[in-house]
Amino acid sequence: MKLHSRGVFSRVLVVAVLAGVYFLGLSGCGGGGGDHEDLAAIQTAVDTSYATQGQATLALDAQEGGVGPALMQTDGKVLIAGWRQTAPLPSSEFGGHAPRQVYVMRLNRDGSRDTSFGAGGEARVTVKGSDTVADVKLQPDGKILLAVNSTEPCLIAFLSFYSPCVTSSGDTATPVSAMVRLTSQGTLDSAFGVGGVVQAPASSGNHLALAVQADGRALYLRSTGVARSRIFGWTLARYNTDGTIDSTFNQGNDVTSTCQAIGVSVVIQPDGRMVVGGEQDIWYAEPAANPGLCLERINSDGSRDASFGAANPWTALNANVSLRSLALLPDAKLLAVGRRCDQTGCEVLAARYDPDGRLDPSFGVAGIVRLAIDKTLSLTLADYLVTPGGDLVMLAAQTPGAIAGQAQTYQPVWIRLDAYGQAVNDFGVNGLFVGTAHTRRPKQLLQDPQGRWLVTHEATLPNGKLAIEVTRLRGDSQ
Repeated sequence: MKLHSRGVFSRVLVVAVLAGVYFLGLSGCGGGGGDHEDLAAIQTAVDTSYATQGQATLALDAQEGGVGPALMQTDGKVLIAGWRQTAPLPSSEFGGHAPRQVYVMRLNRDGSRDTSFGAGGEARVTVKGSDTVADVKLQPDGKILLAVNSTEPCLIAFLSFYSPCVTSSGDTATPVSAMVRLTSQGTLDSAFGVGGVVQAPASSGNHLALAVQADGRALYLRSTGVARSRIFGWTLARYNTDGTIDSTFNQGNDVTSTCQAIGVSVVIQPDGRMVVGGEQDIWYAEPAANPGLCLERINSDGSRDASFGAANPWTALNANVSLRSLALLPDAKLLAVGRRCDQTGCEVLAARYDPDGRLDPSFGVAGIVRLAIDKTLSLTLADYLVTPGGDLVMLAAQTPGAIAGQAQTYQPVWIRLDAYGQAVNDFGVNGLFVGTAHTRRPKQLLQDPQGRWLVTHEATLPNGKLAIEVTRLRGDSQ
């Protein structure tokens, strides 16, 4: 792997390449320098024509909640899902599940609320009363599918792993995994399930993922097992467009994992076969005990494709691995992006596979790129996108230690690799550009039809309540 550096970098930058790893150490302050830094700064510059000086702020009117998955519609409108707490738990209790509702907001291309959607641009969803959303996907007809973790609001009276969560009526709360479908106008679709909702057994660890076929049928991926007991697995089911189980998929039964992994992401290949990506993201005493990434392929009828990955589903990475998601590339190759952690810290990870699950040797080193960025700091991967030209753009965040009395800050780290997994030299220095630290936390990275980039953030307003902040950057727009 060959890296070239040009320009002046106002931080101390040390780059070494060893066994497919970029080690990027940063100290001091500032961003890049010279012409190459200017290009990255231009691409990550705020597009002030969007919303109010480049930023849309959407108050959640709640002090507890979350900014979840987002997607870009083909018309350039943006859907953002998440949840807000609607009432607190009693402070005298050990814990439980507070009342929470799921929201879905839609923004117009200029960042204004789409008032034709839901009520004033927002749809609100309640399944069992304490709900969070894990995934959102569009069906071909424009209807919106949500993957929701749900249970009744409940309290835990005793601090114990085995203590039940008890509802106000004295019953033990029963968690479920739900699929919810909204019409394109943001109302519950009564033609789906019961009142727009389909319920399935709960997913462990709140891991849920969706994929939608060209004919509108939906794949629902749930995780099973108990991570603290080192029991892992996932199930995959297919649903018809009315929410009923598809009996032509594995005779209507769930397909289960053979590699015993937490199911994180599912994609559908052009021939109708589907690939599930999984991992075992749990801290062991010995990180090397973690098996890495697991990719398994299922035929369109629900049978297992034993030929995938040369019959070896695991990619060993000698550390704890957390998969962000799988992406299906235009050439049908598969891209897995996530994070790899050992005792020294964490690094960004990307692996590319051919359509049959073998590591692609033309990408990075033997199909893998690892980016270690100042491993002494906490590093999280917010999201990534693949440009029409094949570049991989990743948005990570360094989280310095909190200072008493001050808000936590997040320093954005932008990484750009070309289609071969090599650093794009014109982007910052060696494909790396460090932005200005801010109290808002980056969550998702989207690309609009004009090549501009949109970042959703989780932020706290001066009144202490949460908000979604959406910032549009110039990206690859001309």
